[in-house]
Amino acid sequence: MSELHDMNSPSVGFRRRLCAGSGWAEAGKPDTGGHDAARGRIRHAWAAHLLMPSVHAEPAEPLSEDERQDVEAYVALVWKHYCFHASAGAILVVEQRVDLAEIGIPHGGTIDAAIVVPGVCAYGYDYKSGRSYVEAPKHNDQCKAYAWGLAHHFGVPVVSFSIVQGAAHDFVREMVWNAAQLAVIEKEWKAITAAALDPNAPRTPGERQCHDCRAKATCPERNAAITGATQFAKLHNADAVRAMTPAERGMWYALVQQGRARLEEIAKLMEETIVAESLPIDGFRVGPGKRGHRKWVDEIAALSVGRRIAIEKGRDPSALVTERVGSPSDFDKVLGTGADVKHRLSPLIEQPEGKMTLIQNTRPPKGA
Repeated sequence: MSELHDMNSPSVGFRRRLCAGSGWAEAGKPDTGGHDAARGRIRHAWAAHLLMPSVHAEPAEPLSEDERQDVEAYVALVWKHYCFHASAGAILVVEQRVDLAEIGIPHGGTIDAAIVVPGVCAYGYDYKSGRSYVEAPKHNDQCKAYAWGLAHHFGVPVVSFSIVQGAAHDFVREMVWNAAQLAVIEKEWKAITAAALDPNAPRTPGERQCHDCRAKATCPERNAAITGATQFAKLHNADAVRAMTPAERGMWYALVQQGRARLEEIAKLMEETIVAESLPIDGFRVGPGKRGHRKWVDEIAALSVGRRIAIEKGRDPSALVTERVGSPSDFDKVLGTGADVKHRLSPLIEQPEGKMTLIQNTRPPKGA
């Protein structure tokens, strides 16, 4: 069943552990990964090709210079480690599928690269192309699942697993698990996946598990947790803040931050829907928002006219240019905003219309 894959896969383990009911909440909702996710897939495809070109074809989509450097740094690291262990009979595998059904992940998982010394140990690598800091392998549910999968797939008692992330604070973070520790991982993952499969599993909102959850916009528990008015009643004056412990202040401030972010999401959803569909709304109307910044249609012509006006007014025409021709606002400061100046410069100015938005009805619309 596709729902099982959505509920229990290595990449969402932390979300299921922190919010067991998140799998059922996310079921059927589309993946919200955008441009960054697409570029990440392209980087992984290039990494696989460069590590094992005879198996993985060269991707059609090229890499930017920054992406190429990041991929090549990862590839060089894995290849260096492979060459170091080659004398011990090590084998290199790329995009390796491992069976994780025993720990409740029926569709298994794919490990970016691994170096296996048969009967001795395995070295796994998870290439992260994003800039957001990823939790170290020691506490990373995805890495733990992959480590367990490597151990069982290749029959090795020890697994070293590394996150390689050139764009983050630390390039490489590593954790080594022995057989006893891998057995603990097995129990942890079985508990996570069993709880997630319960249709009545509770939903427990929180900043980390809700951040990338597909259901975060519609989750009643999340909405209630961070937008419920009654929970903020305690924060009625400064004395209430002073009376809190440091831990309470941290908890409440984080909650307020989450509430603000959620309310902004709700406001954006309402505004975009009302404007796009021209829905009636009491107290507001749909109209153009603030216009964009003024800019020149022709900078050279504007400078020519501006210089003539400056000379006529006894102003310094060189003040109209610094490293570039000044903006219309810069010209205003030098030439003033009199009717004659506006009359001569207005034909050379364009100002984009504001995007349609919701405007509060503080006064009736024109023509009403």
